[in-house]
This record gives sequence, structure tokens and C-alpha cells, in this order.
Amino acid sequence: MPSFLLARPLGSRACLLAGALLLMPLFVARAQTLAAPTIDAITTGDGGLTASWSAPSTGAGIVAYDLRYILTASDESQDANWTEIEGVWPPYQLPTPGPLIRVLTGLTNGDQYDVQVRAVATSAGPWSATSTGTPTDHGDTDANFVVLSPNLPLVGSLPPGSSDVDVFRIRLQSNQGYLVYTTGVLDTSANFKQGSIIVNSDDNDKDGRNFLLFDRTRAAGNYFVRVKRSANDADPTSNAPYVIHFQRPATAESLATAEVLDLNATSYVLLKSRAPLGQKYFSVSLAEQTDTSLLLHASQDGVRNGKRRTPGRDYSIARVPAERR
Repeated sequence: MPSFLLARPLGSRACLLAGALLLMPLFVARAQTLAAPTIDAITTGDGGLTASWSAPSTGAGIVAYDLRYILTASDESQDANWTEIEGVWPPYQLPTPGPLIRVLTGLTNGDQYDVQVRAVATSAGPWSATSTGTPTDHGDTDANFVVLSPNLPLVGSLPPGSSDVDVFRIRLQSNQGYLVYTTGVLDTSANFKQGSIIVNSDDNDKDGRNFLLFDRTRAAGNYFVRVKRSANDADPTSNAPYVIHFQRPATAESLATAEVLDLNATSYVLLKSRAPLGQKYFSVSLAEQTDTSLLLHASQDGVRNGKRRTPGRDYSIARVPAERR
């Protein structure tokens, strides 16, 4: 039997700002088994790569994952030639499990890299089979674009002193919402287009380095996100990368249509914090008696006409104690 979760704003002052946007990633975690993980994909970025992998099928007690990479042309038989990053998961941003993904930055466009991942329990497990990827500059026109997939962040680069633009395309189905934003220290801005029409844009209103574009519903079609350095860039000489993210927010508004939340998965919710209050439903199915935990992480932005008007604020994390089911 699935268990059901209801996400809705609480009646506290922090969640009652008019026109506020509540971003609520939901996490469910369970101990995984230990063997060699499987790398699902190495996705190309500009000056970097995105590695995504699946948990091992045998073993027990995973607490972290390590990742290592190397130029394909190097001698891979020598461990010292690899660049190893310990604890690439759980992600550093939140004290919780989440998607098995790591963005690698600081790589050279045109060079091919080999990547491996291993699970860690009481000791480190075996390295996975090798997967390869080659960083490449993103396209800069609506005819030369990079497809941006949900839940798969990509690294980008906008050199200082240039008018470089990175163009990404996303596909929305009927009545779908979207959440597109960047992370990192590079000051970025963006607009969201359908054809020649700009339907949304954000340059942080001079209150932050990362843009935030969102809509609860938008007609089906292909949309383009054009990313460039902010006109308000406080550090125009910075050569730091940015990471762009695309999420589809949850839409289920009843138990009958509850969205299935997988173990180690993340779901994003856009909720109104003024009447009528929004609420979203999730279900979690457990095949056996299992220790589980749920983490809610909420950040809030004042908004008007779909654009951010005040800096986002992170609220305290509420953890649901593990429960035997």
C-alpha cells in the first residue's frame, strides 16, 4: 500500500507573504546495497561534464559515493593519474540524499575524459565501468542550441569581456509548469522565449547572482532559455562557471492523482502562500518493512507577474523522523 504525502504552506508568518513562491524539494531515502554502481550517462557541458549513475544492485549500507576522472589519453593504470573527488553524494547543498548526479567543472573543451564512480559503506566498493565525455561550447542561437532536460543540470561558461550567449531548449507538455535557474558565483541573467516572443526574464533585480524563471502552467511547445552575463555583474573579470537547472514542478492536487515519489528522488513544488492556498499530493510505495525519512527544504521569493522581486530566503529544514513501515 502506498503512503500519501500532502505538501502545503503552513500558517506561519514566514509563509504568508503575498505573492510568495515556495520551492519545496521533497526527498525520500533508504539504505542501498553495495557493489559497483552503473553510470547512466555523461552529459556534455561547456568546460565540464554531468555524471549521472544508478545505485548498485547488491551490497548494503551505502553512505556516500566517490567519483574520479582522467584524460582518456592518460595512463589509467596508475591511480595517481586520476583526479578523485570523495563524497560527491550526498550533495553538499543539503544534508540529504537526492538524485545520483555530479557536475564536474574546470575541464577543457575538446578533451575527452573517462569517469568512474564507486559506492562507500564501511569501506569503498569497486569502481564502476568507465564512461567518457567531451566538454563542448554551448550553442548561441535558436538554431544552434543545447537541449536542457529535467533534473539534469549542465555547466556553462561565459568568458569575461565577451557578449557570449548560451541558448538552451526545453520542451513543455500541455499545462506544465517549469522552474529554470542557475547556481554558482557567476552573475547571470536570462530570458525565456517562444519563437521571437519573450514570455519571462530575470536579471536578479540587482539582488543576487542567479536568475530564477518559473511558471505554474504554460502551453505546450518548445521554449528557449538565453543565458548571458548580467548587466549588473559586480565582478566582470570573473571566469567562474555557472550551472543551469530545469525542473518540472509537481502538479497532483488530489490523492487520486498523487505523484509517485521514488526513493532517493527529489520533487519540486510551486505553492501559493495566499488564499486560496495551494497543495500537492505525493505517494510513496514500499515493498517491505523499511526505515525511511522525508526532508522538506523550502525557500521563498516575493514575486510579481512571474518574476522575482525580493531575494529568496531559506527556511529551517523540517525532518520527519525515520519510521518503521
